[in-house]
Amino acid sequence: MAMLMIAAAAQATLFNVNPGQSIQAAINAASDGDTINVAAGVYDEVITINKAIGLHGTGSASTTLTYTNSGAQHEQLIFLGTNTGATINGSVTIDGLTLRHGAGLTGDNNLIKFRASSSGGLITIQNNVFDQAGTNITAIEEAYGASNFVIQNNQFNSSYAVWLNSAHDGTISGNTMTGSRIGMGGSGASGNNPRDIAVTGNTIDGASYGMILANNIERIAVTGNDILNCTSAGVLYWDYGTYKSWVDVVFNNNNIVGNAAGFAGYTTTALPTLVDATQNWWGDASGPSGGLLDPVTGVPANGLGDSIDLSNLTFDSWVVPEPATLALLGIGSLGLIRRKRRA
Repeated sequence: MAMLMIAAAAQATLFNVNPGQSIQAAINAASDGDTINVAAGVYDEVITINKAIGLHGTGSASTTLTYTNSGAQHEQLIFLGTNTGATINGSVTIDGLTLRHGAGLTGDNNLIKFRASSSGGLITIQNNVFDQAGTNITAIEEAYGASNFVIQNNQFNSSYAVWLNSAHDGTISGNTMTGSRIGMGGSGASGNNPRDIAVTGNTIDGASYGMILANNIERIAVTGNDILNCTSAGVLYWDYGTYKSWVDVVFNNNNIVGNAAGFAGYTTTALPTLVDATQNWWGDASGPSGGLLDPVTGVPANGLGDSIDLSNLTFDSWVVPEPATLALLGIGSLGLIRRKRRA
């Protein structure tokens, strides 16, 4: 099976993969710094990436990776890294693909299992569509060892979008998660915590839970997101196990609107530490509901917006979008805001 390889001046190689050819064969032949361009078409295989390459489709509308062989099932469509974790010498990019669950996936049912860190670069997953038929499919699941990453401008459809077990030093931005059971989640144990992650500019709409954040997370900044119309809660604190710690977790300048609850707890009514959730829009100029007191200012959450059902969450003051921005809330932008100090 022939594969076109083009040598570049800097000694990197460009591989062009066409329908009927194997993406994995190109990865196996590639070296750190090489690029693999995948032509429009449907590619029925599972792949492993454990070197610094760029994998580029022609766009999610035209290049699809799936796996349909139910007789030889695998747990991941793309395995990024190794079972023991991998440090990849350079940058990795996965760009411009539709990743579709097929009959050949079983077990963990991951479209991408992410277990790698980048040395001297970034791992970037961008401009993809995660097409997740079924109820127990995770689009991107980070296993122990993932770091130095950007997950941006992807479309996640149904089931679980992003789950980060112990990822650190990363950005999740500009993604759209619609109809998910869980938009985004993360949990850790002592010494293996999701940490130093910016979650910004994402839209989570119509999930059961917009975000689930469990024990032991550190320095997580959730800013400028739309968390909308979630049927159970916009944000859930999942209190379980021995380790119960949140360190420097903030929720600022988000739209938390139309959810069954704005913030809720799974087995508790209190966050483990004080969490800054000021300067959010709760869906009504009177502020959030729920009746709890701001632990810093003593102001009650007695408004008509989404409810706060967890103590140790500071919410005063909140923000109210300008009238022109109120009309745009369904398409996801805070725009210009003005502060509202009291209900």
